[in-house]
Amino acid sequence: MWGEFEDERRDQPTSTTRKTLPKSDEALPSEDLNQVDVPDESLSLKDRIIHHLAASKVVLKSQQRYEPDFTYEERRNIAETMLDEKPGQFLYRFGKFLQREHLTYFLKYEGNPEIDHYLTETMKNLNKHTSKITVKNRRYGAMQRLRKSGDYFSEKEMERRNPLLYDHLIGKHMTAEERKEKYTVEKYEAR
Repeated sequence: MWGEFEDERRDQPTSTTRKTLPKSDEALPSEDLNQVDVPDESLSLKDRIIHHLAASKVVLKSQQRYEPDFTYEERRNIAETMLDEKPGQFLYRFGKFLQREHLTYFLKYEGNPEIDHYLTETMKNLNKHTSKITVKNRRYGAMQRLRKSGDYFSEKEMERRNPLLYDHLIGKHMTAEERKEKYTVEKYEAR
C-alpha cells in the first residue's frame, strides 16, 4: 500500500550528496526533511531558524490522520508566521528543538517578560548539566510531597504495593518469631 506513494527520486543514485530546497509545489518525503541542505552563511539568522524547523521532523501544526504531510514550503510558512506573529509562543513550543546559536535572534525582544522567561527556560534545557539537575530536583520534590502527605513509605504500605519484593528484601531477614507475630496480628486486624 505505501509503496504506491514512494518517490521515484529516492531510488535513483545522486551524483552529489547535497540536496537543494524543493520547489513550493513539490512535496518532500518526511524522511528526507533532515537531508535538506542550505548553506548557513547565505541565510539570515531568522531564515536559518525557520529552515532548521521546516527541515526537521518537529510537528509544527496538527493534522488529521489521512491528510497528506505538509510540503517543505508549507512548513516554512507555518514556522515563519508563528515566529513573526507570536515569538513568545514560538519559543515556548519550539525552543527545545532550536540550537544555541538560534537563541540570539530572540535577544531583540529583550524586556518582554514572556520571551525573557522562555529564553531562560530554553537555555536551561539546552545545558545538559542543568537539565539533569532539574529532573533530579523534581523527583526529589515529588518524593518529599509523598512522604509528607501520608504513609506512602510506611512498611505496611510498601508491603501492600509489592508483597513479593517486600518479602524478598525485608521478609527474608525476619526471624520465625517476628514473622509469626506479624502475620497473626494482621489476621486479627483484618476482621
